[in-house]
Amino acid sequence: MANIKKIGVLRTACFMGLYGVFIGIIFDIVFFVLSLLFVTALSALSLSSMTGLVFGALGFLIYPLASGVISFISALIFIPLVNLVLKITGGVGLKIQLGDQVY
Repeated sequence: MANIKKIGVLRTACFMGLYGVFIGIIFDIVFFVLSLLFVTALSALSLSSMTGLVFGALGFLIYPLASGVISFISALIFIPLVNLVLKITGGVGLKIQLGDQVY
C-alpha cells in the first residue's frame, strides 16, 4: 500500500483552474440556452432583444474565465490545508495496481 504524504500545490491549483474553466464552459452552454429563451421572450414583449444577446455573449466569455480563476485561487488556499492534514495523520493509504503488482 502506498501513502500520499504531500500534494503539489501549484500543479494542483493549475489543474483545478483548468477544471474550473471546463465546468464554466458546461454551465455556460446551459446559461446560453436560457439566454436565448430570454431573448425570445423579450422580443415577444417588444423589448430590446439586444440586451439579452449582449449579456449572453459577455457571459459566454467571462463566466468560464471567472470560474477558472476562482478554482485556481481556492485550490491555492485549500491544498496547503490538505497537506497539513496529511502531515498530521501520516498520509492517506492508497492501493495501486500496476499490471499484476499491487502496491
